[in-house]
Order: sequence, then structure tokens, then C-alpha cells
Amino acid sequence: MNIVERKSKETIRVIHNNLDAMEYGLSFLMQQGWSDNTRYSMMGIQLFEQELIGSGSISEIEQKYPEVEIQYPEKRDLLRSYPYIYVTEHEREVNK
Repeated sequence: MNIVERKSKETIRVIHNNLDAMEYGLSFLMQQGWSDNTRYSMMGIQLFEQELIGSGSISEIEQKYPEVEIQYPEKRDLLRSYPYIYVTEHEREVNK
């Protein structure tokens, strides 16, 4: 066995208040050397939303991150049935 290359990566998980804040945040993070969002579904679709299923999830987010805007689906929204937040994950190489 020959190890050809070894890299260390740093990973962050970011909660955004809304789509505009997420767009600005992604641009800012990428300027700082972070990757684009690395959250993907099993089908290969990039994920930006995380549903908050159960009242425990909502209260947990409200307690830990009181400034975060929780999004609530509209009554006739066929895609969403639970409150959700915008979440992205990013990584970058760590120089040792």
C-alpha cells in the first residue's frame, strides 16, 4: 500500500436566515476559501433546507440560535409540510 496524498479538511455547518442572506453568505464563504455547499441528497440534488420535524426541533433552534428566522410553509405548499431553516455545509483544506 502506498499513501499518495494526505489532506486534512475543516468543515462548517451554517444556518442562514433567508434566501437573500444565504446567497450573500455563500459568496462571502467562498471568498474566504470555503467550498460551495456540500449537502446533497442521495439523488445528487444540492440541499439547502432542513425541516424541523417535531416541536422539540423548533424550540431547540429557538433556544440555541434566537436570531435565526424559522421558515413556515404556506397553507397550499405541496413541497413542504413542516417548518424549516436554510442550512449549508462547507469545507476547506487545512494547511499544516
